[in-house]
Amino acid sequence: MKEKQLGAMLDCSRGAVMNLPSLKRLIDLIAKMGYTYLELYTEDTYEIPEEPYFGYLRGRYTQAELREVDAYARERGVELVPCIQTLAHLDAIMRWDAYRKVNDFANILLVDEEETYQLIDRMFASAAASFTSRRIHIGMDEAHMVGLGKYLDKHGYQNRTDILLRHLARVCEIADKYGFRPMMWSDMFFVLATGGGYHPDRVFSPAVLERVPKNLDLVYWDYYRFDPAFYRGVIEIHQKFNNPVVFAGGLWTWRGFAPLSERALMVTDAAMSACRETGVKDILMTLWGDDGGECSYFTALPMLFYAAKAVDGKPDRAALAKEFKEITGEDFEDMMSIGKINRLEPRYNFSNPAKAWLYQDPFLGMYDRTVTENAPAFYAELAQDLRAAAERSANCRDLYLMEADYAEAVAKKCDLGVKTRALYRAHDLAGLKALADTAYPAAVAAVERLHASVERVWFSDNKPEGYETHDIRLGGLVARLTTCAGRLRRYAAGELAEIPELEEEILPVSNAGDTYPDEQIWARISFPYGRSGHI
Repeated sequence: MKEKQLGAMLDCSRGAVMNLPSLKRLIDLIAKMGYTYLELYTEDTYEIPEEPYFGYLRGRYTQAELREVDAYARERGVELVPCIQTLAHLDAIMRWDAYRKVNDFANILLVDEEETYQLIDRMFASAAASFTSRRIHIGMDEAHMVGLGKYLDKHGYQNRTDILLRHLARVCEIADKYGFRPMMWSDMFFVLATGGGYHPDRVFSPAVLERVPKNLDLVYWDYYRFDPAFYRGVIEIHQKFNNPVVFAGGLWTWRGFAPLSERALMVTDAAMSACRETGVKDILMTLWGDDGGECSYFTALPMLFYAAKAVDGKPDRAALAKEFKEITGEDFEDMMSIGKINRLEPRYNFSNPAKAWLYQDPFLGMYDRTVTENAPAFYAELAQDLRAAAERSANCRDLYLMEADYAEAVAKKCDLGVKTRALYRAHDLAGLKALADTAYPAAVAAVERLHASVERVWFSDNKPEGYETHDIRLGGLVARLTTCAGRLRRYAAGELAEIPELEEEILPVSNAGDTYPDEQIWARISFPYGRSGHI
């Protein structure tokens, strides 16, 4: 292993599977930034010849495609590393009967079942046939219910740290069979062995430390902290394992169509400070695409470059902008400005109100109480700024225009429910009719423009599979706005005695009050019963 490693991880499992031309473009860019490896996070989106349902209808990479990208990356000094899952996060395959026998609970594999290890063996065989790298990320994170489903029925309750360690030993044996050195997310050690998540106060027993395979790197992932001391304390706990430590930071691409750019820089500064102090030499920056892969990963270019510089010390933002322009052809601050979609005022600096305000129902406005008076004007002005940035852009014009359309759609839609309920409560029939005839069609037109822009950027960046999600969401939003406008007209004309949804009071978003519309899951935003997972 090299003295210093700097990697990026690309989520290809949450709907968006980056197409080969875009993947090669990204490799070119990160190679120039100083990255030494790229992980492709593929839960099931890679080909296993013996498993036809694995990645079925999901745009999986073929082995030939991966070999092509692997060779392209090697020519540019970038190691392409497989990043798979060997315990949990296998939601997509668990819908198929073919995997019922290896399912413990929800998205978790059934430990101590020989068919499970046959499947995992095939995962490694596919990786060995597709990649020249013999580093592999085996996942195993967030398996919080391991041993509590079918496993419990078959074997009774057992110490779950023992279950995890037994499974890990089998997986590492399979890795060794194919010549791989594995790394894994380390959170489940903390959850099972210490009774809690990452924290500097956690203590591991010598018995647990002894049983962790030595041919394994531990990946401490943390995307949330602003305090270097917290990271430093957790890293020092990892270093007691006597396994190499990888730190994985997050570039905040998983909260809607726009990243939380400034938050990404702040957490990166804190984390890199701790890594320098503790001697961590392997850094991995993650680009997740939770809930449909809405955010183009090219919006993360400034954060990727900033992180590459932050490894050696806090960067001077003005100084790095010139080099960023030379590498990407883009203006650093213009690209960072995309994140302003989530920063309209201090209380929203680290959340994503835009997604909540775009997708929430105009009659069932769970987040209406959080909409600020200045929001429509803020988003309208930002849309203009992003269109101006599009004119300055060398390579990302369509991306800026999509983000401008996003801001404009939020500007037209964000306070629509607030206005609707206020006019309804005031029994202002003329006002409701005017709203239905002007504001609702304007919102529909803005969402339709956004829909067209999302389509254009998606098919430039990604394989087609997964885009159906956005047809359904944005097309459904247009249909719902149209329906609501029609009902308002009928109510204003006296054809409806009431609109029951508007009779209800909107309650605070949470116990914390109305200051945090930070929901990232479309179903939970759009449907009151989406929280229970029925959508």
